[in-house]
Amino acid sequence: MDLSIACALYFAARGSGSLYSSTSADFNPYTTSARVLLSGLGADELFAGYTRHTTAFARHGYEGLADELELDYQRLGKRNLGRDDRVIAHWAREVRYPYLDENFLRWALSLPLWEKCGFGQSSIQTQFLNLEEDPPLEPSKKLLRLLLWKLGMESAAAEKKRAIQFGARSAKMEAGRTKALGSIVALAFTTILGEKKGVQALERNMVGVARLLGATREPMSASLKLPLSRHFLPFLCLYLVSGRKMQIRNRKVNVLVVVNYSAMALLVTYIFVHALLGIIDQLTRATTHLKKQTQIGCNGREEFCNRKYSNITHIATHDAPFIGVLPMENQNVDIPTQLDAGIRFLQAQTHRNAFGKLSLCHTHCLMKDAGLLTDYLKVIKEWLDMNPKEVVTVLLTNGDRLSISEFDKAFNKSGIIPYTYTARGDPNKWTLDSWPTLGQLIANNTRLIAFLDTGADQKKVPYLHNEFAYFWETPFEQNDDPSFSSCKIDRPAGLDKFPQAAKQRMYIVNHFLDTKIGGIQVPNRRDAAKSNSWGGRSGIGTHAQRCIGMHGRAPAAVLVNYFDKGEVFKAQDNLNGFG
Repeated sequence: MDLSIACALYFAARGSGSLYSSTSADFNPYTTSARVLLSGLGADELFAGYTRHTTAFARHGYEGLADELELDYQRLGKRNLGRDDRVIAHWAREVRYPYLDENFLRWALSLPLWEKCGFGQSSIQTQFLNLEEDPPLEPSKKLLRLLLWKLGMESAAAEKKRAIQFGARSAKMEAGRTKALGSIVALAFTTILGEKKGVQALERNMVGVARLLGATREPMSASLKLPLSRHFLPFLCLYLVSGRKMQIRNRKVNVLVVVNYSAMALLVTYIFVHALLGIIDQLTRATTHLKKQTQIGCNGREEFCNRKYSNITHIATHDAPFIGVLPMENQNVDIPTQLDAGIRFLQAQTHRNAFGKLSLCHTHCLMKDAGLLTDYLKVIKEWLDMNPKEVVTVLLTNGDRLSISEFDKAFNKSGIIPYTYTARGDPNKWTLDSWPTLGQLIANNTRLIAFLDTGADQKKVPYLHNEFAYFWETPFEQNDDPSFSSCKIDRPAGLDKFPQAAKQRMYIVNHFLDTKIGGIQVPNRRDAAKSNSWGGRSGIGTHAQRCIGMHGRAPAAVLVNYFDKGEVFKAQDNLNGFG
């Protein structure tokens, strides 16, 4: 019952749907702007409006009715108010209860029962109506019905009592014998079926919800076109935390006890696994000895100060922020350690997380969420603050194709904007010689060069460069090939047909191996030392020399996993002519 009532209140408090009257077939979109809602809670408890009150009077007279009413209004706080307030507050609305006003409540409780209801009375008309015949009113809530009749609202006064879950039809969403369980099943199937068959079935059950909106006294219907996948969970959670007992195959189960023990078991499991992974991670870091790069010249070399940015090869960490020992994680050490070791090119995936925030997520935020993009940029900024002769490149992927403004907000919030470099001029006319030297970037303190693979708009956000206006990439779908046989232009699509344009762009070599675990492709940690070596069939040198032979120049970046394995900095020196 709690779930059925919550369903009705949930959609009513949402205040959005389509309305039509009995005189017109046209649907009219309706959304309320009200922030305060009025609830009739308390009317039935004070004026004997429930069927159980009729039963109590029939069995035990006014004494039995008085006991039943006292039980009802004493448990209003713990049984009704919390549930209703939580559901309505979900839509940022406040609920008021006129029938529970202290003065009104004191007055209503002082009235004799036979004045509040008409049970056992041959006539419920009172003299102030001045009618020749008794009005066709039910005995429940007699006083309220007489007041409505006096005010001219005769149809409302004669309306039969109907609980909200029945008027809204939410109690009819059942499967099998139990309504509580059936409601959950119905909502789950609606979630799975989506906005076609599932929503149509829910609409048929929720026709009465529009009555609660109070827009008109005419018969109305609600057409609730909803993405139910995000609406189902609050219902289920509300029911589970209520602690009510529900009937399942004729056995009463205290759901709160089940949930508590299940949650406790999950929590203990999580703590154990988290602690175990933490120990493994600490052991991995303790056994990982990385030499800190000497801070001389520009990016560790005097020769780089007079070399253009486009004429330097960087070892780049693929999925740099995804750190740890789990199968989907691509690096072993954190961002400051990567930068201290000599990495100057960081690549990362971004997605919107479950809370709507721009995060660093591996394929999906449910798989791996490494935190907010803002926090990631703050770490880089802090490192740049401490290392004034270093230039860092950040390449971000926009997996959810989000607006450029969301990235701009993250950059601004992190405080890293003063360090950003902006390539002035038309990107289509930009050449390799257009790039400044590292010395110039350091002198101007524009030591962060940022790229975005999708959705960049340099007219709106000039410092966040369109990756594929300045780079092209080799294939990454073929990274399960241990020989790295392909150096063709893969992205952007079609650039291979314009070789002169491709010659004026830097290029990125995707050099990381994957493997399959249970049919799922994950980074190949086992063979990282081989693929990150300089020579050999899978080595960086072998792959890079193949690409140099095809395109006549060295790559600007070589993306690798687990950079701390193998000979990545030897490869970087060799490709920059220092071998």
